[in-house]
Amino acid sequence: MGRHGGGSRGGGRSRGGGRSGGGGGRSGGRGSSTRGSTKPFAGCYNRSYYDRRGRLHRYYTTNYNIGISQKPVKTSILNLLIIIFTAILFLSAILIHFIHVGKKVNGDESRIYIEDNVNVLTDSEEARLTELFEEVYDKSGMPVALVTIDLSWRENYSSLEILSEELYYLDGLDESSMIILYSCGNADGFDDWEYDMYCGDDTIDCLSDAAFDRLLDKFHKGLQGNMGLCDSLFYGWEAIMDDLATTSFDVLATPYLIIIVFLFGTSIYSCILDIKRSKEAYEYFKAHPEMLNPMPMNAHEAKMPLYLPQCPNCCAPNRENKSTCSYCGSRLEDRGGKKHGK
Repeated sequence: MGRHGGGSRGGGRSRGGGRSGGGGGRSGGRGSSTRGSTKPFAGCYNRSYYDRRGRLHRYYTTNYNIGISQKPVKTSILNLLIIIFTAILFLSAILIHFIHVGKKVNGDESRIYIEDNVNVLTDSEEARLTELFEEVYDKSGMPVALVTIDLSWRENYSSLEILSEELYYLDGLDESSMIILYSCGNADGFDDWEYDMYCGDDTIDCLSDAAFDRLLDKFHKGLQGNMGLCDSLFYGWEAIMDDLATTSFDVLATPYLIIIVFLFGTSIYSCILDIKRSKEAYEYFKAHPEMLNPMPMNAHEAKMPLYLPQCPNCCAPNRENKSTCSYCGSRLEDRGGKKHGK
């Protein structure tokens, strides 16, 4: 089914039968039961480590394998690849929907005609419109036909869309053509008008949905501004002439792209951070196995403020005020700030 676009003096306009589609759904991050934090909590493993520059990185996690094996590194890499692949799918769906790759169609030039049944146009206006439609055809390959009728069709048809589609196929127009059906007359004591533009399926190649909407919008505004049928058609077509049969990007996609980039960007950054942290922790504890704390922290240890006595090497708490660390044997300071000696 082709595309319809119409309106009336009352200001209503509709567009139907065009392409529809879109991408919906949730973009997921890492679904994991593990927990990590820069502050200790009950049941966590202290995997704080020093990087190559000697800077301490505090990290507490429920993942026992952090710093012990490369499994967390491989898991984070796998998650990263999954997120990147999903992001590519989402971006591809958006770009396919909002990027219109234009090209000329091969409509029959003889389909260009004007049939003014109610004498809305003067001879000079018909000549001008014929030149306009020929210019449209040269740019797009799409023949345009214009038919004007009175309001008597309302006795037999529920909508002008039904009639325009019927005329389209009765006149032998192919799927690369457009028909503009304009109806006017006196109804209920005042001048009334209504129109519908119907395009065949193949016209999407030369006339994007966004350009079709702009054509309808400009044409409708022209009629509402009492510009007349001829000038309104010029106002509409001249607004999109440069967009016919050209590749274009719909700016309506911009908010979607920003959201996708933000959501997946934060997830990708988080995975990269996990890879870096897990790799550095593994290398550190492999070189300093004595610094590895194999026991989880209890609730009391987790609630101890970080500024209370801790081992300067492995960050283990010194709650018993010992002179040496219970885990790595390093010399410690007491709560008064004095370094213990032997």
